Amino acid sequence: MNTNNIRKVLLAVLGLVVIALALFFSGVIANSKVPYQPKKQDTTKQVLTQIVSNGSVSVSLPANGLLQAVNRVELTARVQGVLQPGAHLFRAGTSYKKGEVLLKVDASEYQAGVLAQRANFYNQVTALLPDLKLDFPNAYNVWSNYTAQWSINSPTPKLPEFTDSGVKNYVTGRGVVAAYYALKAQEQNLDFYTVRAPFDGVLVNAQVTEGSLIRPGQSLGTFIGAGDYELAVSVAPSYAAQLKTGASVQLHALDGSQNYTGVVKRINQSVDATTQSIRVFIGVRSTALAEGVYLNADLQAQAIDNAFALDRGLVTADQQVFSVVDNQLKLIDVQVVHYAEKQAVVKGIPDGTIVLAKPLVGAFEGMPVLPTASVQ
Repeated sequence: MNTNNIRKVLLAVLGLVVIALALFFSGVIANSKVPYQPKKQDTTKQVLTQIVSNGSVSVSLPANGLLQAVNRVELTARVQGVLQPGAHLFRAGTSYKKGEVLLKVDASEYQAGVLAQRANFYNQVTALLPDLKLDFPNAYNVWSNYTAQWSINSPTPKLPEFTDSGVKNYVTGRGVVAAYYALKAQEQNLDFYTVRAPFDGVLVNAQVTEGSLIRPGQSLGTFIGAGDYELAVSVAPSYAAQLKTGASVQLHALDGSQNYTGVVKRINQSVDATTQSIRVFIGVRSTALAEGVYLNADLQAQAIDNAFALDRGLVTADQQVFSVVDNQLKLIDVQVVHYAEKQAVVKGIPDGTIVLAKPLVGAFEGMPVLPTASVQ
């Protein structure tokens, strides 16, 4: 046997020995390994529960809206002329007391026409006196005294009462009565050249300035009374039937920094065709408020008797809630009578029943639980 063949035989024997040793040691290692046994886990979950006690539950209806001033006047021109400067500049934000001049239009030309008309009317009346003295002596003194109190710079006094039909026909036939009412109409128009504040308030919008030419029908600005506001909110018709005028309403700002108390003033009986809702008007008084402020309202509807309020997350889509019986969850049917933002008002749960107080993720009927605490 040559050297090469001997070498091949030795290598083959050595390989078989290595394989045999590998199989031997792998078996030893496999037999010495302890089988893994998973630790048994306790699947019982701790839950917070509450005991059902049915009674009268107050229902709160959330709503929101924008404040508007109760006293609000849109100023519109009824005459023509140039706006004159007044005691206050006609600017947004200017405050006025009741009776103060809001704006004044130059009435010099129109006033001259009124004075001329007064003079003409005075001439008509004085022209009656000679005939009255002859034909109606008793009426003469009455009309003579009427002319005596006359002043061309003062509003025309009221005509004397007619006690004699003959005097009435005579005076009317001479055109005095018609001239009187024509003159009073002109004097009434003269009052439109000066606009006074109808109440204490603020000018929130000014569309003209001093020196502007004013024309009839032109919008001049907006004047509101400060401190007295109204909030209009929309509620569902089914809820509106539970509200009453005069009921107290809690109002608060969006950030919750300010709280106010309002009163339901009016409830509209017409349903909005677009939103299918009814408007409820809430009055609120506060100098800290301003028109245009957005407020949330908590409307207190009539209380629901023999009901129980719980977290709305506890009510399933099938209107069921989980009760705890012998440390296991059990579904019971309920009747939901009202949904609020965070709560649901339900009926049909017997008094003394233990139910969950907080929603439980992955809950199912028959699930073992361990009540850790109870809340009433």
